[in-house]
Amino acid sequence: MNTKIIAVANQKGGVGKSTLTTMIGRTYANAGWKVLLADMDSSQNSLLEWSTLRTHHQITPTLEVHSFERVSDVIDQEDGYDLIIFDEIHERTLEQDLLLALCMHIKKRVILLSATIAAQSIAQKVHGQHIEIEGRAFPITLHYEQERGAPRIDNIGARIYAALNKATCSKDVLVFLPGKGEINSAANHLQNRLSSDYELLSLHGGQTLKEQSKVFSPSSKRRIILSTNVAETALTIPNIDLVIH
Repeated sequence: MNTKIIAVANQKGGVGKSTLTTMIGRTYANAGWKVLLADMDSSQNSLLEWSTLRTHHQITPTLEVHSFERVSDVIDQEDGYDLIIFDEIHERTLEQDLLLALCMHIKKRVILLSATIAAQSIAQKVHGQHIEIEGRAFPITLHYEQERGAPRIDNIGARIYAALNKATCSKDVLVFLPGKGEINSAANHLQNRLSSDYELLSLHGGQTLKEQSKVFSPSSKRRIILSTNVAETALTIPNIDLVIH
């Protein structure tokens, strides 16, 4: 069996490469292949969360998704799969590079996905085919706060509230904050000042999957989502037309 390596890349993060991973995996699984999705980004594990939801709702076809940190863990399982898809391949480690080399040595079909890696160069080195997926571009307008000095935890809620009052957008709002402490401080300030037309949500890595999933649930109210950078790198939240950073 000849090695088949496809590298899918884009110049920035958050453009749906993990979504593309699952689409490719489902396509091969529907064709009768046994597919293993190897999530190499243990800090996010977005593919594992996707798999958990599919299992909970009994969605077919069935795909195996595992998070790996050691080469030996993948090699121990590779014989049972026709195709191995690596998401977040740019999370370069010695073991990950060794894993790719071993997969090529044993002639395993491999798909590599990344948003930031030098894809054409990597494709040439592994004798693979490079496929580049262009995302849609959306016009944005930037506004800069005139108040000097970085926000503090004791005034960050007031500054967010002031920015909301200045904005003319009508959809949901995504607010990026450094951590859980700033999120709680901002939420305490805003919850007594927002009208009943708003729903206040938080999003951070310390929440359960069920708690994080609330940001994807439809709502009749305008939502304000107070989030850490988990929404910058691992999630794409719909219906946002205002971002406060």
